[in-house]
Amino acid sequence: MAPRSGRIAGGELSQTSSLTGRMQSVGLRRSLLIAGGLAVFAAGCGGSGYQYVENEDLGVFARLPDDWAVYDTEELLSEINSGDAAMSDAAMERAQDRLWFRGFDASDRPSAEGSMDIGAHEPRGFVHIRALSREERDTINVSGLRAYVLGVDPLAASSAEMPLGGPTAENVEVITDEPAEFDGGYHGNHNVFAVSQGNEVAIVDQTALLNSANSTLYLFVVSCDEECYFETNSDDIAEIVESWTIDESHSSQ
Repeated sequence: MAPRSGRIAGGELSQTSSLTGRMQSVGLRRSLLIAGGLAVFAAGCGGSGYQYVENEDLGVFARLPDDWAVYDTEELLSEINSGDAAMSDAAMERAQDRLWFRGFDASDRPSAEGSMDIGAHEPRGFVHIRALSREERDTINVSGLRAYVLGVDPLAASSAEMPLGGPTAENVEVITDEPAEFDGGYHGNHNVFAVSQGNEVAIVDQTALLNSANSTLYLFVVSCDEECYFETNSDDIAEIVESWTIDESHSSQ
């Protein structure tokens, strides 16, 4: 993929084989939270048919249809950080300095929890940005970026290496695997995965980028089932992926 002026472009919405299945996202929610806490805000534009998710400090911008639900810090935290493995208040406070997060859900009965479920009948997804630790900066690579949502890189992992409770290697089809490079030194990978379980399929469109200093991870994800992704909501999804923008002047931060 040729460098673009600060925008994140997804791959073409090409047809995939008739896979079946759906993947639950409990592990995904926990992995997103372990990295840090949340601080988000959105800006709307009255009468335009769109709403905007943005963070001026990070130079991040995304445009969504105005009838999609968008969830803030408190709502997402209450869903992710719960149960026996919940982080302490002190750990959450430390984490909040490292992560910026927004979830969205296009369903008729949206929820903060649903924004991080993949393979639903309507588009759902999130924008996830976090500062990397020194150790992570030294070890992060394309395979690690590719593995961020599924837990393991399906191009490199055997079935035995896929996470417990997640998809097996043979149940993941890699539809798109391409480098992503953008003005300002942002670099990473764009992937579209088809995840098969049972009788349904989840399509996961993710763009994972690092800034020029390899100090910050930018993750842009939208997902729904096969019919939604390739047919009923394909135009909306393509516009969302195309709208994801990072201001190149922030690349060294």
